Amino acid sequence: MLGMIVGTGTYCTGANSTPTALAIQGSPTDVSIHNMLLAENLIGETVDLDGGNVDFYNCRIIWGATSFGTDDCVDISSGTHRFFDCVIEASGYSTTGGANAVVYVTGGTVEFYGGKIENTAATAAFDGISCSGGTVRLFGGVRVVATTGQAIDSIGGTIEVYAASFDPTDITGTLTGADKDLVVGELKVIKTPSARVYNSADETITTSTPTAVTFDSERWDTDSIHSVAANTSRLTCQTAGVYTIEGHISWASNATGIRQLFIKLNNSNYIAAQSDNPGVAATWPMTVSTQYQLAVGEYVELIVNHTKGDDLDIKVTDLYSIEFAMTIPQFIVLYSRVPHDCPANY
Repeated sequence: MLGMIVGTGTYCTGANSTPTALAIQGSPTDVSIHNMLLAENLIGETVDLDGGNVDFYNCRIIWGATSFGTDDCVDISSGTHRFFDCVIEASGYSTTGGANAVVYVTGGTVEFYGGKIENTAATAAFDGISCSGGTVRLFGGVRVVATTGQAIDSIGGTIEVYAASFDPTDITGTLTGADKDLVVGELKVIKTPSARVYNSADETITTSTPTAVTFDSERWDTDSIHSVAANTSRLTCQTAGVYTIEGHISWASNATGIRQLFIKLNNSNYIAAQSDNPGVAATWPMTVSTQYQLAVGEYVELIVNHTKGDDLDIKVTDLYSIEFAMTIPQFIVLYSRVPHDCPANY
């Protein structure tokens, strides 16, 4: 023992006659436990925290009951407690009663910085974290896993997520916190506004008459960018950002005149252009593309023009004509951060 360090580099175990490996009651302050193995293999919690404030550093806390266990790996009913890079796991199972969770919180405040909370037990409804009172805060990419039950079960208390890794479909209740919708340590695709539209029939274009191409069908539209009922030539920005915009068409076979393809902004300015002079009687595919920053409500159209002297069709061809698309380039992030209020020594 050194100052208020109650354990370092050792282990405690519980059994039927000593049902809890570590119990903290009353109001002790500045208790710090380092590099300990705490294990319980029969009745009772592995760690029971009922008051005071205790910090755990690099500890492994195991609940491994195999027949009569009815309690939790870590049970917290009051006080303020922090776990730094700890592994907390339940690897046994219960045949009577049934435990609540690997970490069961009914009061007080508990914070987890890094580490892992995992249920590998065979008990049904054995949650990773269950909070019926008090406050749980998840920082530093702590990973929460439950083989059975819920990874996180918020049933009356408050669970704040600032950086954590868990299956977002494996949650009961409502989470709060700045990062409640982000899964840390997982590859996550940020919402990408995107649409690609096409026309299902050829369109006839009058000579020397710039014409907005219309589109009656959608390959996809993730952000209500296009309508097949009104203003069908338009792709309209619903989420501000820098978009990649591209159009693809194929002219019917003819050797006379030039062919032009534009992207037009708000029926006012061209923001991209392509011009060809085929010179041979052959179908003539064209593509135009650009990147442009759009505000909500701004729209773009695909404009075609030719100088054949009379009408000329743009043709539906495979999956590349007549097509128009815009998207904010998709990116994937590995989200991880240490919050500003993380302790300085973490």
